[in-house]
Amino acid sequence: MNTYHIHITGQVQGVGFRPYVYVLAKDFGLTGWVKNSIDGVHIVFNAEITIADDFYKTVLEKAPRLAIITDHHMKSIENQLFTGFKIDHSDENGLADLLVTPDFAICPDCQNEMKDARNRRYGYPFITCTNCGPRFSIIKALPYDRPYTTMDSFLMCPDCKTEYNDPYDRRYFSQTNSCPACTVRILIKSKNAAGDYGKINTDNRFEQIDLITSFLDNGKILAIKGIGGFLLVCDANNSSVIKILRERKHRPTKAFAIMYPDTVAVQRDFIVGENALELMIGPVSPIVLLRPIPGKKPHICSELVAPHLSRVGVMLPYTPLFDLIMQSFGKPIVATSGNLSGSPIVFENHLAEEYLGKIADVIVENDRDIVIPQDDSVIQFSDRSGQKIILRRSRGMAPNYVDGTLDLPHEQILAVGAEMKSTFAHLFNRILYISQYLGDQATYETKRVFEQNVRHCIRLFGSKPARILHDLHPGYLSTQFAAEIAKKDGISLYGIQHHEAHFAAVLGEHKLFGTDHKVLGVIWDGVGYGTDGQVWGGEFFAYQQGKINRLYHVPYFDFILGDKMAREPRISALSISSNDAQLLDMIREKFTRTEWSVYQKMIETGTYLKSSSMGRFFDAAASLILGIDRQSYEGEAAMMLESCATEVFLSDHSEKKDYLQGSETLETDVLRNILKGVRFDLQNGLIQGQIALNVHYSLVMLIKRKATELGFNQLALSGGVFQNALLADLLIEELGDTFTLYFHQKLSPNDECISFGQMMHHIFVETE
Repeated sequence: MNTYHIHITGQVQGVGFRPYVYVLAKDFGLTGWVKNSIDGVHIVFNAEITIADDFYKTVLEKAPRLAIITDHHMKSIENQLFTGFKIDHSDENGLADLLVTPDFAICPDCQNEMKDARNRRYGYPFITCTNCGPRFSIIKALPYDRPYTTMDSFLMCPDCKTEYNDPYDRRYFSQTNSCPACTVRILIKSKNAAGDYGKINTDNRFEQIDLITSFLDNGKILAIKGIGGFLLVCDANNSSVIKILRERKHRPTKAFAIMYPDTVAVQRDFIVGENALELMIGPVSPIVLLRPIPGKKPHICSELVAPHLSRVGVMLPYTPLFDLIMQSFGKPIVATSGNLSGSPIVFENHLAEEYLGKIADVIVENDRDIVIPQDDSVIQFSDRSGQKIILRRSRGMAPNYVDGTLDLPHEQILAVGAEMKSTFAHLFNRILYISQYLGDQATYETKRVFEQNVRHCIRLFGSKPARILHDLHPGYLSTQFAAEIAKKDGISLYGIQHHEAHFAAVLGEHKLFGTDHKVLGVIWDGVGYGTDGQVWGGEFFAYQQGKINRLYHVPYFDFILGDKMAREPRISALSISSNDAQLLDMIREKFTRTEWSVYQKMIETGTYLKSSSMGRFFDAAASLILGIDRQSYEGEAAMMLESCATEVFLSDHSEKKDYLQGSETLETDVLRNILKGVRFDLQNGLIQGQIALNVHYSLVMLIKRKATELGFNQLALSGGVFQNALLADLLIEELGDTFTLYFHQKLSPNDECISFGQMMHHIFVETE
């Protein structure tokens, strides 16, 4: 009889892998041990070669549902003699070589136990097992064992200890295991008439749920601590409290997400496809954008929840606490990130009053600390083709990037991404980690949280990055942070152009590097610092023979007034319309006499930055078609334009017109010619939705025309503009039969993918 060693890496900790191996080994009649280590799971056992092979094959084929195996091998080692099979203590020595397990939504088994009056965890708001509960958000060090999490201060009662030590129990080595006898404690604080918070003195979990429900019924705003931070919640059918929440949160129109009690309630109000339903009830349980059932009014104040939009972000209760609240309340609630607009999500108890005190009437804390804050992930599917589009990658999806076929080097590299929708990427021991969405680095608090997360990641793996990758924009806070680290630690810095990083990200997702593929990258977004010092955003790149080259961009227009241009779509309309008297006459009324004079002179000087931003073009089109001259958040005008166009696209009588058809000035006047078509149709009384659809269709035809002209049949699409589900459907419908289209699959097309793209560009793209 020989001795064998199996080593398995990937997402194999915190998913019940050791008890699974233990039970399987017992079934095979093996002796030996299994243990966690900082580099994955190790199994050492005695067996004949045929049995060893069968055992190895079964371990891999029937691994726990939440496990993700990225590498594995078995080898014969020096003979050892074992008398039984056991689970050994974890080993924290060595080099980290494993995926960090994300947080998981409550599983069906725990839901059933929580609702069973005969079960000792009946009504317990923090029930978990090896198949669900917090992981990434509470980890302080590796490997993932209780002493290295924020559960280390909670002593298990005898019953929980028995479960924890029983390999046949679902809670064997469940690091978050607890029950009412060794409880995670809830603290409810309510504002008094003077505006001060006072503790409500009850530790009874049933009374606590009743209290929370009562507050919701009475039109209160609550800040409730979840897995990744606080959520601000209120009754989604109470228009008065929703208006108050918008006012206090300084969020006048941006959509709120809605939490429904269960799938039955969701399907009563919305069209829910199979893919969407699978995600909502799965371990990630993200927010999914859903379209209301035609002709039926949802059981929410839709016009206040998602103003002027045709889809609503919907999620199910993903923690036991929220599940209990929702079953008690029985109606949908608004559930939005616990923060002021523009600031990161609040996740620390001691900061809840300071940052949420002016918003929430009630604060619901618990004493299980959060190490890593996370917003909820957000996903949508396009209406016709069902194209999946990740809008925010965070809770349940971060921090792993799993692709065992991507040939990564044995280097330690840090990529700090961009400024908007910031993330960072960390390569260590050939494993790539991409952080959760960390917000827009426009405030001190967002910058602090970003830097805190970077340092925690480096500390978690004991990493010492040899190089740091950053955006070329010198004013980005992420670029400045990279320079600070590089200077302090003597690390090499590498700048990577924003849109090339976008292109590299989608190339990397589809493993197109190192192949003979000739790919056209269509990269459309709001802004990015170009190598010529201008503001790029409507780019066409070629990837061929390991190099990326800029082949074409939509014609430059004047980029005036800085961030004001992004806030006021009318300014984009003015800039793109310049030199066309009829377009200028059409938009003149959008400005005061003084504004018109000043802005015209700014454009006439020709001394300002130039831009090819497609994000600003969508703003301009929305200004002309819908009269949206100011927006309260990034992308609002473009989303309203998409929503308006989609209504017509999905109707039975939609037609599409290419505003660029027959254009003699395609190279120099692409954007202006589309706006000319808009002007003509508006003056002839065509409905807004049809004109908006024509704009989308014209852009798809532009892509087709340029791809054909440049000789490409493979297209890779990235940038914030491609969050547009209608654009995805039109591309697939009009180009899918002729071209191979590469969309993002695991990452968002917005700037969240920049850090990954920087990493891919640095590793795989040849530079001069």
